Amino acid sequence: MQAQRIPTAILDILGPGGLFFPEGIPAFEEHTRFALVDDERYYPIRTLQSLVDAAVEFLVVDPHLLVPGYAPDLADQDLSGLEIERDQVLDLLCLLVVHRDGQVTANLKAPVAINRVRRRGKQLILVDERFPLRYQVDLTALCAESAKGVSCLS
Repeated sequence: MQAQRIPTAILDILGPGGLFFPEGIPAFEEHTRFALVDDERYYPIRTLQSLVDAAVEFLVVDPHLLVPGYAPDLADQDLSGLEIERDQVLDLLCLLVVHRDGQVTANLKAPVAINRVRRRGKQLILVDERFPLRYQVDLTALCAESAKGVSCLS
């Protein structure tokens, strides 16, 4: 398969380097550079776009919008490769999956952690049993409650 060209607009978001994922994303290990793309039309849903191949992208959302107080226990091994400084805050995102039947689930078991300062990311696989792999998402409610009030369903 041939990689698709990355649109210039995406490269302009974070520069040509984007976010570096040293280990890639599980099952997509060769994809180590990503851009986090915002589009007001779909807020609060964002896209984690591979800068290696434009055909590889993931829908992501802030897990706090789905589960208030989302605070998984993170082990030192979870943080390896992120170059975290003491007391630095990580951004957490969860991947969304749109199933064939139209249902949407969020993977709260394996959030994506982003160190904005170092521009590094990693998908974590939590041992924390409080958070499911397939958390049912009500898109209507999610979009209606978004801080910007912009409908992501239109």
